[in-house]
Amino acid sequence: MKPVIGCVVLLTLVFPATAVADNCNSSPRIVGAFGAMDKPAAAVAISDAVRNQLPDVKIVRDASHTTLSSSGEQVVMYDSAVDESVPNPKIAIVVNGVVATTFDVAKFVPHAEQAIYQTSCQLQLHADHSGFVVAYTLSGDGTGSAFVLLFLVAGKYQVVFSGLFGQGRLVFQADTMKLWERTFDKSRLSADSPNFECEWCDHRYLVTTYRWRDDKYVKIASSRTKKTFDPAQITGTPVVINALLPATK
Repeated sequence: MKPVIGCVVLLTLVFPATAVADNCNSSPRIVGAFGAMDKPAAAVAISDAVRNQLPDVKIVRDASHTTLSSSGEQVVMYDSAVDESVPNPKIAIVVNGVVATTFDVAKFVPHAEQAIYQTSCQLQLHADHSGFVVAYTLSGDGTGSAFVLLFLVAGKYQVVFSGLFGQGRLVFQADTMKLWERTFDKSRLSADSPNFECEWCDHRYLVTTYRWRDDKYVKIASSRTKKTFDPAQITGTPVVINALLPATK
């Protein structure tokens, strides 16, 4: 079976105090004959003191000062390889100038060696539920999405959810998370069918709802949309926080 190739999202969650509603910056997908062609973000600078603690860093794609813990920290998204098609991305958590931990995205998400940094932002859903989201797009035709959720639980950053999905999006509202994943109608899989669905055609979506319970997201329901959606629009804004969903067709 051909591997799913697309975007990766890493989410860091902890517990500060004010509710906000926001989205990560959108990145419109440019879809051509070979799928969505995504270029890496421009490199950014970090301090030499932090960089020297990351011996495998090749290119830093972004660095965000966050308030996930009471003392605050910095989240650094970097590539550990110079090959733009196989950058092998990693995420470092820096506390008081010291690298507290690093995460190799490929250890949690299949094919994530090919993940190209897309966007990131801190999110805060209510008084005791906040986080930081990092989105990637994999090299290739860009038809898949992967999500990794990282929580600070009992003073330790831990991955509590991860997976690779087709042309997906995460929607966060209060204590729920909805995973959108495109589906194909069986009658439209054949190229000979008059209703054939190409990879970047509009698709119906499987929406799975998770609720935050006992320091993890628990699946509670799933349903398939009756309407179709443009996967370039869905993956162009891979994370939605307390916001309206895209208009249906």
